[in-house]
Amino acid sequence: MKFDLTSIEGRLPGKQERRYRMHFLTDDVKQATWGILLIMIPLVFFAYNDYLFYHFTSTFYNLVIIRSVCLIASIVTVVALHKVKNPTGYDWIVFSWAVAGTLALVLIQASRPVEFVQSFFVDMLVIIMFFVVIPSGLLFRMGAALILTSAEILALLAFKEPLSQALANTVFFTFITGNFAGFFISIHMYRQRRNEFKILEEEVGLQAEIARMAEIDELTGLYNRRKFLELAEKEVIKCRRYERPFSFMMLDLDHFKTVNDTYGHQAGDKVLMHFADLVKNQLRNIDILGRLGGEEFGIVLVETHLNDAWIVAERIRQTLATEGIRIDRETSVNVTVSIGLTEVSNADCMLDHVISQADTALYKVKKEGRDKVEVFVA
Repeated sequence: MKFDLTSIEGRLPGKQERRYRMHFLTDDVKQATWGILLIMIPLVFFAYNDYLFYHFTSTFYNLVIIRSVCLIASIVTVVALHKVKNPTGYDWIVFSWAVAGTLALVLIQASRPVEFVQSFFVDMLVIIMFFVVIPSGLLFRMGAALILTSAEILALLAFKEPLSQALANTVFFTFITGNFAGFFISIHMYRQRRNEFKILEEEVGLQAEIARMAEIDELTGLYNRRKFLELAEKEVIKCRRYERPFSFMMLDLDHFKTVNDTYGHQAGDKVLMHFADLVKNQLRNIDILGRLGGEEFGIVLVETHLNDAWIVAERIRQTLATEGIRIDRETSVNVTVSIGLTEVSNADCMLDHVISQADTALYKVKKEGRDKVEVFVA
């Protein structure tokens, strides 16, 4: 089994990991900005030590140039971070800044007196900050810390006087401890943050499901009565405001109670689901379809005149009438639908009036024998 190092900090599966990084990207940029600022403060402050060592000599001015370049690079990095759009770009910007900063620290160490080793302990704090203060991917954090550690140890060996055994042990132990402490603290931090994100997504998903259930009919997957009437009301408002006509129809499955009584409620549910799918296939994406209750459905044909709406209604009626609905392996039932249709073009129209007109046309169909499309006539 292939081992993935990033799994130890609870890396999330697939796209969820990217959602997690995108969710925290803005916060990471802000935190990285403050982290870079914290590291730049001692970088600038220790220029005073350079002056104490060298006063106004060429070496002092060289160190000032190195520190100034590092400060400018840090400012550019912060600006770039605030423009970054994805976590990968963010990681590479932070990592590049860390590598450039490591080069600057090595150059500073090389310029310091050979007996001066105290600043290595400050650099160890920078290593810990790479892990826990400046957010980035695990491999980028480890890479930045290990590069700085290796460079500092090489600088210690190359540019400083031979250390006593006790001091050498202290320096090496300090770097090792700093890396391990930063590594394990960051693992715990980011694992905890990922767990919080998973909980947040589950809560958001649950809320979305609750919201969906509040407006969707569970059996058919159509809008329920409340949501359908809400959307229909918006079309009425558009009709009044912009004089955009639409057609409204009410559909009622004929003798549906007989289907339930004869074949059972499960068969009735299959009929309702089949009918919902059939109607959806006859409509456009912009049209509005809902289950108003029981075997009654409603349709809003957006910006559709009466003649075109009648064609749609008749196509639905004929398709259902000619299709047998299979309710089990051996049994199928034939079902018909009655449809009441009205066009809404009056700037003073009200939803209640529209529903009443379609209902009046539907009642006339039921009274005259069902399985028909009836247009409301004032």
